[in-house]
Amino acid sequence: MNQKEYDCHRKKKSKSAYDALMKFYPLTVEDLPDEQWLPVPDYDAYQVSTFGRIKSFYNDNVRILKPWGSVFGYLQVDLFKNSKPKHFPIHRLVAKLFIPNPEGKPEVNHRDGCKLNNYVGNLEWVTREQNIQHAFNIGIAPQGQDRPEAKLTNEQVLYVRNNPQHLNTMELAKMFGVDNITISRIQRGKTYKTAGGSVRQGKAQKHTPRIPDEVRAQIRAEYVYGSRRFGTEALAKKYGYTSKTIWNIVNERRSKDE
Repeated sequence: MNQKEYDCHRKKKSKSAYDALMKFYPLTVEDLPDEQWLPVPDYDAYQVSTFGRIKSFYNDNVRILKPWGSVFGYLQVDLFKNSKPKHFPIHRLVAKLFIPNPEGKPEVNHRDGCKLNNYVGNLEWVTREQNIQHAFNIGIAPQGQDRPEAKLTNEQVLYVRNNPQHLNTMELAKMFGVDNITISRIQRGKTYKTAGGSVRQGKAQKHTPRIPDEVRAQIRAEYVYGSRRFGTEALAKKYGYTSKTIWNIVNERRSKDE
């Protein structure tokens, strides 16, 4: 894409964003149908409406403030008091003034998932857990391989869970370039919950598979007493076992679970 095409792309994207904003936030001073206003506490020069619009009477100039988007996509405005600005997320302003919160819930959720839509009927007070669950329910939260921190694709996760070659944890970890803990959490369904595949059940894992003799020998060869790099805790993290298991291996003992 050359500079001219890039500039054209930016203009189209900017116009699209502006049109989307105007759909929910017209800048006309006239009231919208059934629009109600309340003053912003401690900021006498401003009012907020049930449609999430902010009206300014600052310096006797009546106008609707044009909001700006935060890095998380929420609309915000700067309100001034004593010539000092302060950021206000609009959805929280609307909720605090128009929606009762008897249970003292800390977060405000957009029912339709659209962060531009700050109409009072689209907002609700929720807990952090309710907010996250709602995002999953309506499909706006990234899951599985779509998460930014994802290390494997859904196809790779299915391979790990189904494990057609019956490989051990270390072999799977080496195959996909991750650590043993990542493989273990995938197999137990702690991560990539939407990827599918066969997930180990808790009761079925009461007795862990016997650690191969070659792995035991490798751990004993690497172990250095009191070392931060090759001590019990470091090797436990490296091989995905508990510190107690590593101690048992070093001292040539076997745990009851093997």
